[in-house]
Amino acid sequence: MSKLCLGFIDYEKAFDSVGHAAIVQALRKGNINENFTTIENTYKGAKARIHIDNQMSEAFEIQRGVRQGDPISPKLFITVIEQVFKEADLKYGINIDGEYLVDLRFPDDVALCSEKEEEMEENLERLNSESRNGNS
Repeated sequence: MSKLCLGFIDYEKAFDSVGHAAIVQALRKGNINENFTTIENTYKGAKARIHIDNQMSEAFEIQRGVRQGDPISPKLFITVIEQVFKEADLKYGINIDGEYLVDLRFPDDVALCSEKEEEMEENLERLNSESRNGNS
């Protein structure tokens, strides 16, 4: 009898955590050329200030997060996550009629599947490592 191991991952504050460099890199690796320059320029050198009462901070560069409310933001996040999974190259899954199911992905949640605990641990380690690399 086969075992079923599931590992659930929640990319906490997902849209706030993705690095701008990771967005640009994922778009390039995904050969997404249409409107690429516009997207890159939107995030490149983005700055903000904090305004409290009558005082304003110095401008600082924003290096993480996608623009809130922008219709393309979820797609940019998903593009980065897709690249993370490609780079992680997860090896294990569950056999369903000769095909291997490795994961189920939702916008900012993932369920990893495997038949052995050791395989699950390896997949989790690979994904964790690549997620940290891919979001910086």
